[in-house]
Amino acid sequence: MKIKMTRTMILAAVAMTGVVAAHGETRAAAEVGFEFQAGGVGFQAGTYRLSEYPQTDIFTLEDAGSGHKKFINTMAPGNQTNDRNARLEFQCSEESGCALSKIVLSDGRQWKVWASRVKRSEMARTEVVRLGNKQAE
Repeated sequence: MKIKMTRTMILAAVAMTGVVAAHGETRAAAEVGFEFQAGGVGFQAGTYRLSEYPQTDIFTLEDAGSGHKKFINTMAPGNQTNDRNARLEFQCSEESGCALSKIVLSDGRQWKVWASRVKRSEMARTEVVRLGNKQAE
């Protein structure tokens, strides 16, 4: 019974991954000049492609050089803003480093991203990386 349930869950997860991947649309590319965390995974400085899955408020962040891809869960629903400057925002501190904290697209939609909190004793700063309209090659 337990094995059958586990197998069913794995098959459902694989099927959903295929469906989500089939609907992905690359929106923009960003050149991130520092190491950062996103979705609990560490990324090196480099060029990244951001893809959106609008029905589920999930994004992928793909390293253009290595092809390493990570699904990023956002806090749904995405909010609308008058700000049309597409960007990635990172919350940074001395000890914790930088973590992706917000995604803003050029159509004004924005999402907060789950990120670890900065300790009260740490000084925090926000780093902004502009998203380009062209896709990274």
